[in-house]
Amino acid sequence: MNQPSGSGYKYMGWKYFNQMSFLKEVQKSRPRIGNLPTCEGNYWLEIDREKQQLLRDIEMRKSEKNKSTNYCFLNSLIEPLNSLPLVAQLNIKEQFTAILHAALRENAQNTENLM
Repeated sequence: MNQPSGSGYKYMGWKYFNQMSFLKEVQKSRPRIGNLPTCEGNYWLEIDREKQQLLRDIEMRKSEKNKSTNYCFLNSLIEPLNSLPLVAQLNIKEQFTAILHAALRENAQNTENLM
């Protein structure tokens, strides 16, 4: 097909389109049915929330199992420590830090002596 330059584009479709157009009214999509029962409201959303909460609970239990006895011991000191006046709290924290640093220094020296 020779068209002169600058002429408009002429659409060339499927050559049987007009002949087969009688199928247009006959061809309809069939109703689709899922394999899940339909439920009212936010049933599935509620189930998702429950699953997420269960997963969070499982993760929390896993992290609790991984905590050392030192964590549990130090955590048990929070309430009695908070019941003391602020100056006493600071003194205890300072003494605890000094004891911990001394133990770490001693451990480092023992490790160096073994090498």
